[in-house]
Amino acid sequence: MQRLALACLVVVACAAASLPAHAAQPPADGLVRLAVPGFGEAVVSLPRGSFAPEPVMVAAHGHGTDPEGMCREMRLVAGDSGFIVCPRGVPVAQGGYGFDARFPAEVEAAVAALRAHYLLWVALGPMAYAGYSQGAYEAPPLIMKHPGVYSRVLLIEGGQQGWDPQRFASAGGQRVLFACGQAPCDAGARASAARFERAGVPSKVLYCPGAGHIFWGPVSASIKSEWAWFVAGDPRWSHAPWWTGANARLAG
Repeated sequence: MQRLALACLVVVACAAASLPAHAAQPPADGLVRLAVPGFGEAVVSLPRGSFAPEPVMVAAHGHGTDPEGMCREMRLVAGDSGFIVCPRGVPVAQGGYGFDARFPAEVEAAVAALRAHYLLWVALGPMAYAGYSQGAYEAPPLIMKHPGVYSRVLLIEGGQQGWDPQRFASAGGQRVLFACGQAPCDAGARASAARFERAGVPSKVLYCPGAGHIFWGPVSASIKSEWAWFVAGDPRWSHAPWWTGANARLAG
């Protein structure tokens, strides 16, 4: 057992040595730009202190905002774990970026680019999805096309309609979390969450009265308070080194 644990630690050390330089020593804000063939650069928030393949969250911003802000806020919510991939979209007249009809293809290309760049450091299996405003409204057609790809969905100020909860459940859907800062969002989210619950998918609605159409501040704080519930049952988000258990047994 000791030899096996030592061999595993050597493998981890060798793998860490082969990481891209900015993954082993990420910039201060943890954000890197990722070339996405055929689309604008995505932004990636790198996991911190990684010792194992990390899960993926796709985080899509709202119309007129940007991927940098979305990635930073979702990192505050998610803590150290996971690759957070924020597609850029296209420039819009009033500033910032938005998404066009190519959004599903852009997301697919961004995830493919992430996997090509970070290789075995990107965990296999279902991903999480977070969307704010336009990014939330884009979620149902994207996810329902291939419902097994995303098992956990976070929808902020949008995305209440267009779902097939039973199909999502049958494909392995695990959690749906709505977050709202306005009353109409809250009302629609509660109706949608009830449908997911009836289909057997645990769902919650977080409402911050008076917060407005935002994804930061009290809204993101409320999401962070439910993050453990959102990722419950998926050990990839625990950020515990996979060899910790072996070391504990050896120490004992």
